[in-house]
Amino acid sequence: MAYRRLQRQAGRRKAPNLSEAGKRIAITHNHPVSLDKPVKMGGGPKVPYPKHVWSPAGGWYAQPANWKLNTAIIGSVMLGTVAIIWRISAEKEVRYVMPREGSFFPSRYWSKQLIEYDREQAAKKAKETAQSEAIQNS
Repeated sequence: MAYRRLQRQAGRRKAPNLSEAGKRIAITHNHPVSLDKPVKMGGGPKVPYPKHVWSPAGGWYAQPANWKLNTAIIGSVMLGTVAIIWRISAEKEVRYVMPREGSFFPSRYWSKQLIEYDREQAAKKAKETAQSEAIQNS
């Protein structure tokens, strides 16, 4: 009912299409704006922004000229840090149960305790082999 009354007050104009909803104010809107003129919408004029911005995070659309060198530097720093931590970890690693002989165990190559254990086992095995050969030859 109120919609029809507003239509009559507006001079029996048609209600705007949905496609025109962004350009015109709806008839049901109680506003002293003419329905014949398109309504400007938006937040105002374009916001000015600086053309060149520098920040540690890179600013707008950053592509620093020396990005390859920076990447190489941080990569080498990270590699060095990992190597130092790896070495300290290998020196402090302690095993109470040794891995089975002949099984694949990656830390055999860098764990000080496992390297010594493998040397002892190899020496022990060589000694047993030498003793068994001496017994067979006698």
